[in-house]
Amino acid sequence: MKLSPSDYREVISDLLGRGRACETRMRGKSMRPTVEDGDLVVLRKLDPDDLRPGDIVLFVTSDGYPVCHRVVRVSGAGEQRRVQTWGDAIPWPDLPVPMGSVLGRVESVKSGDGEVSREALVSRFRLALLRRRLALLIPGLIRLRHPRTRRRCTLGGPPRALRG
Repeated sequence: MKLSPSDYREVISDLLGRGRACETRMRGKSMRPTVEDGDLVVLRKLDPDDLRPGDIVLFVTSDGYPVCHRVVRVSGAGEQRRVQTWGDAIPWPDLPVPMGSVLGRVESVKSGDGEVSREALVSRFRLALLRRRLALLIPGLIRLRHPRTRRRCTLGGPPRALRG
């Protein structure tokens, strides 16, 4: 079953808003190698005060599309608080989004290799930063694509509530 982006947001917001964790399949290559195309991610409701650089979050872009990328900066306070994200495999950051656009945080990633916890995902943040810095120093290390044609790590199947 395939849901529209707005239906997807509604289902995930409802599940996370009730304090439930949910599991959904990711599509795209923007978070490689941390999250591969087809991996399952477990999402939980996010306490905005607990958000840190290195966390992977599900947020809604200004055009209403749900995307899962890594937090690189949190700025501002109160209603002006904004989150800037960056896909691990993309050479440029996303535009900052308001904190209210962040739906939840990835607590773990399940793939054929097993399950990776949030703590391990955050530690991989350092590797992503190193790779990004090398790409800036050595032109052509990664193939650049025009921002409008880049692939994003998106949602690939209906979310499913988890027990507990």
